[in-house]
Amino acid sequence: MSLDFDVFVRQQIALEGVKNDLLATFPEFSDEVVAIIIAILLASGYKTFAEMPKKELNAVLSKINTQIRTKVNKFRTVTVSALKTIMSADIFVTTSVMSRLTRSRVTLTGASTNRRKLWASLTNGIIPGLGETMPQAIMTYFRSVYEDLSRSIKGSFADNVTISEAIKRITGTKANNWKDGIARKMFVNFGALTDTVIQTISNTITAFFGKLFTKTYEWVSVIDSATTDVCRSRNGRIYEYGKGPMPPAHYRCRSRVRPVFNQANGPASFYEWLVGQPPAIQEFAVGRSSARDLRAGRKGAADFTKFNSTRRLTPKEYRNSVNLLLTSE
Repeated sequence: MSLDFDVFVRQQIALEGVKNDLLATFPEFSDEVVAIIIAILLASGYKTFAEMPKKELNAVLSKINTQIRTKVNKFRTVTVSALKTIMSADIFVTTSVMSRLTRSRVTLTGASTNRRKLWASLTNGIIPGLGETMPQAIMTYFRSVYEDLSRSIKGSFADNVTISEAIKRITGTKANNWKDGIARKMFVNFGALTDTVIQTISNTITAFFGKLFTKTYEWVSVIDSATTDVCRSRNGRIYEYGKGPMPPAHYRCRSRVRPVFNQANGPASFYEWLVGQPPAIQEFAVGRSSARDLRAGRKGAADFTKFNSTRRLTPKEYRNSVNLLLTSE
């Protein structure tokens, strides 16, 4: 297996940490939105929707939409800014990695021009897994926040439930670990959106600079129990730039492109790849404790059927990971 294959898999693992870091910004926004809704529903003075006239329902919905619109617009702006920061970090990581792997000098001469070109490509291009441009996908998500919350409240009104029950439909219940409410759906969908967009950003950057060295790229998938059939079937296949498919193939796709500097046959599974990595990479991928258990034989293939990490990696930490990604020891 060539080092460049390993490096691009390692970069994908690092990218999962970047996704986790952006997702961690969501709960504060969600809590603020839910708090607004709860306050307005309680301030209505009604204990059940059966007592509430339809005119009052419309007034409640109007207040909610007015107050959360500011929160939503602000968070959308913050999210787009974060994505631009992630793009800049990925440009640095990708060009640094390619420079070392090819013993060439991929520099950011004209960096601002390259960033503008890449951002324009991301802004105008259709994301395969989403079927929309990035701005359209982001707008679609935040529009769905309004629609899901309004639909939940209207449904509570139609069902004549208590205000308390209506609030539970939004927050979820403690008995189900808060996973049965609209707020949880908002969180999951935000993760699906940002995971897919970040994956698109990274693959676009890799292809942009990879074309400087080679005409072809390899589709590299993380092979574990969560890998979809389409990504499994494309894994290891070589395509010509501009003529083959590009990841993401679907929401939360973890596949990435690898410029074909050297031919390499990837391992059959994430576990097989993991056991062949240096200790520092094993610990980076699955954590120190699990890596030690792996090396000691206390954990095996059955324990690593799926890559799953809660590690958070800020864009700055991602930029600083280049030497680790390139380690051969």
